[in-house]
Amino acid sequence: MGDVLRPLSLGDQPVDAVFEVIVIAGIRRRVSAVTVRVLP
Repeated sequence: MGDVLRPLSLGDQPVDAVFEVIVIAGIRRRVSAVTVRVLP
């Protein structure tokens, strides 16, 4: 997946870091939503 995003990053790491943060935030939000659904 890193190879696919390589053209977007233009050889810079910050773009990959930002993308990683966005993905982690999305996963965290999804997990919290599932937790709220499971817990009463």
